[in-house]
Amino acid sequence: MGRLHCIFLAVALSILAGSAADLPARGKDTTSFVRGSELSLTWGVAPLDYILMGDNFGTGPFPDVYDGNSITDYLYSRRYYGGNGYITGAVNIAYSYRFKKWFELSLIFSYSGYFRQFYDTMTDRPAFRQNGFSVSFVPFVRFVWLNRPVVKMYSGLGIGCSFAGDVTPLERSTVIIPAIDITPIGIKVGKKIYGLAEVSLGTTGAVSAGIGYRF
Repeated sequence: MGRLHCIFLAVALSILAGSAADLPARGKDTTSFVRGSELSLTWGVAPLDYILMGDNFGTGPFPDVYDGNSITDYLYSRRYYGGNGYITGAVNIAYSYRFKKWFELSLIFSYSGYFRQFYDTMTDRPAFRQNGFSVSFVPFVRFVWLNRPVVKMYSGLGIGCSFAGDVTPLERSTVIIPAIDITPIGIKVGKKIYGLAEVSLGTTGAVSAGIGYRF
């Protein structure tokens, strides 16, 4: 009988020892980091393009490009007047790759468009429309400072270039200008399919939100 008690005691001590050894592992985040890619689609409000295109959003007689010294410019500037300008906001598509748990590299494609209707001063009827666009390509470095299985928070910086174009009856122009995107704070919520939101200064918009997919 004493031998049986010793066997039960040894088994019980083994079980307790195994449970105690397993406690630290249970307290840790068992989610391991996996390298991989992500695709995201977002829409941003008030991108930096809005500031760059600001001269085109008014109700003055004409944009400055028509206020030249020629007789043609003078006549056009008196014949038409412009209505309010409208911007589409920034539509952003990004591909990202997770190199480390805290480091990601992305390439962001952004599109912003605007238009402004012009009217005849004699009849007040629509005469023509001014159209413009900005297409940006920005390599973006992201630093993840909160990494949980469902929630990730990050900051980042990107520098690239924008192709800005303007189309009117008198002019078709395209220029290449620097593009930036500074994101003090961003958040992703979800696993394979996630929602995201960012506060930024740049071509993606002052505030943007959308959806992403990890693979």
